[in-house]
Amino acid sequence: MNLYGKIIKTRIGIVSAAAVFLVSFDRLGIILNFIKVRGTTMKLFLPILVISMLGISGECMSAENTPSAAASSSFLNPLESVISSRKTPARLYKNDSNPWIQEFNLSLRAQYQCGWVDPHESLYPGSSGYDDEVRRLRAGWNMTFLHDWKLVNIWNLGGLDGFGYYSNGYWHHHKSMTGNLYDLHLEYKTRGVKISVGKNFPAHMMEFRESSADYLVPEIAVAEESVRGDNSYGLIVSNDNKKDPFGWIVAAWSATLTGERLAWTNWESAFTQVQLSHEVKLRGMEESRVYLDWLHTFSDMNDYALNDFHAKYSGTKAQNIFALYYRGKSGPFSIMTEVLWASDPMSRKVDGEVMCPSDIYGFILTPGWMLTDHIQAIVRYQWAKGKNALKLNPHYSAMARTGGSYVDTYQAISLGFNFYLLPEDPSRFKIMTMAEYAHSGRDTGPAGFSGWTYIVGAYFNI
Repeated sequence: MNLYGKIIKTRIGIVSAAAVFLVSFDRLGIILNFIKVRGTTMKLFLPILVISMLGISGECMSAENTPSAAASSSFLNPLESVISSRKTPARLYKNDSNPWIQEFNLSLRAQYQCGWVDPHESLYPGSSGYDDEVRRLRAGWNMTFLHDWKLVNIWNLGGLDGFGYYSNGYWHHHKSMTGNLYDLHLEYKTRGVKISVGKNFPAHMMEFRESSADYLVPEIAVAEESVRGDNSYGLIVSNDNKKDPFGWIVAAWSATLTGERLAWTNWESAFTQVQLSHEVKLRGMEESRVYLDWLHTFSDMNDYALNDFHAKYSGTKAQNIFALYYRGKSGPFSIMTEVLWASDPMSRKVDGEVMCPSDIYGFILTPGWMLTDHIQAIVRYQWAKGKNALKLNPHYSAMARTGGSYVDTYQAISLGFNFYLLPEDPSRFKIMTMAEYAHSGRDTGPAGFSGWTYIVGAYFNI
């Protein structure tokens, strides 16, 4: 291809990506905004039609320059990824010979979960200690274009089950959730470095860094849940290969989101992330890696309760978070362990007064064992301390009269069994079970939540 052809290719590819990027934004989808759930669905799948046309035109163009390109092109059935015994993306299109669009995949995540609590405390009237919910339902697509670029778009679908709540003397099991933009980012890879920009998942700390499709236990440990951030707009620069002996991430994020669909952002606040990891050699361990995370938010967390943000806060909930953790594997045995310190957790108003919680200290230990190719046993011990700083699980422990959502101390031990339909791709179809005994405490007032929690869930991911 001559120089003029290369220039045209680059311009068309970038303009095409920009067009899809802009169509996905709720703020710019003016025509579709008057439609609620249907509008979200249309904005989600409209780019599929665009990419199909670009793929066809790309095949024609590439065929003119490389006669064998058309023969190697392929529109695929994405449903094959559901029944395949191997780990296979839900591919709609793949053709490495196409100079414009090399791959286009669909994605779907559906998770249903039930939980029971048997607390020492009394239950709220109407709760019965049981709740079930569609925990997550997300759909989207991603495409690779111009060989080094990738665009990802995922939506949380609306009308799902939200947190339960107590009101007017009765427990209400769910609020209806509004569909919103979960992920919309552009990636570029060059010389072993990956650069991502847009709305993305800020992977940090041992448990929360994992995709929900890869969780080993259904719910995140209390210490991490109390301080974690959420999907935000930002810039991430990292090493490209996760298996490099030395890994690193440097990122800056907006900590506030705007709009009903959370499809845009402002910079009323921001937080940064630095992560270092290194492969280590330990006797008897086939895989072994140590991680260090540092996250810093630029909002004064002691004054957070007095801030008048005009948008939803999505940043980390402590001034600084330091997490040192290890992940290892040897045959059927796996282990994860973490120590965590979070300084100056987010302040909040209690009875009209500003409360500044104490620093959080946490420890998590999670060993696992594959009993068979399809069944894994998981044990997790967690301990955390931080006066008025530790947030109880809002899905299940909230059904008990805990005297508030925050406690001073928390420890729990759980046993679970995970059942994988396809060992080659564990996250595609799995069932997770967990029985956990927890004990919390406060220096003054009710102790919080102490007792048993039982969780069963079915999880599907392509």
